[in-house]
Amino acid sequence: MSEVSARDAADGEHRAILAALTAGDADRAAALLRAHWASGMDLICAWIEARETG
Repeated sequence: MSEVSARDAADGEHRAILAALTAGDADRAAALLRAHWASGMDLICAWIEARETG
């Protein structure tokens, strides 16, 4: 994933988290936040691996 597309994806995730919070849906916001953290960690790990091998 390119840096720009990753940033766009993160922006969409942030908006979805905010929308859930605004709607008062804490369970959905928490689930979205967990997914956001997981996808962020995947990107960071891939970046680290690419630096180590490349």
